[in-house]
Amino acid sequence: KTSKAAYDRLAAVASELDVTVDYLRGLTDEKKPADKSDGLSVPLITDNVVFFPILGDVAAGYDHIAEEDWEGARISVPREYLHGRAAEDYFVLRVVGESMYPLYQAGDLVLVLRQEALQRSGEIGVVIYEGDHATLKKLEFVTGEPWLKLIPINPNFPPVTIEGEALENCRILGVPRLLIREI
Repeated sequence: KTSKAAYDRLAAVASELDVTVDYLRGLTDEKKPADKSDGLSVPLITDNVVFFPILGDVAAGYDHIAEEDWEGARISVPREYLHGRAAEDYFVLRVVGESMYPLYQAGDLVLVLRQEALQRSGEIGVVIYEGDHATLKKLEFVTGEPWLKLIPINPNFPPVTIEGEALENCRILGVPRLLIREI
């Protein structure tokens, strides 16, 4: 049996830790009781989302043909994640392959901001190369130099340098801004 003074001390500690007294005493695994009156412990459902079609796959690897292949799948993204930009400035792709592991994994979805150039060398981007291949890679370049290096994060995959005529047929589609992963 706990004395009033001991209970008061325990209640003060629980309050500081933002948990219940029963949780501190080991009587429950729930840190906080479900309180539906405050509106904070239940999900907030709003209509402030944007639905994006999953347009197709992007390789976290090489030699993957880029083709729009919408099967009807969509994801919802909170509008605030668009950071004031129009929904049309983005598109969603599914990652296939392992060259960007562990940052990007097969099955991940990426919300890509459309842009034709990178802010700086070392950014990750979605690139079309060799006419019809698409990949997600870290991109290294030196302004004014006639090459672009596709760098995988996974050390088991080699980097690829694009130069010469192949560089003329290479274009950046955008940069990933949101990773969506089911666990």
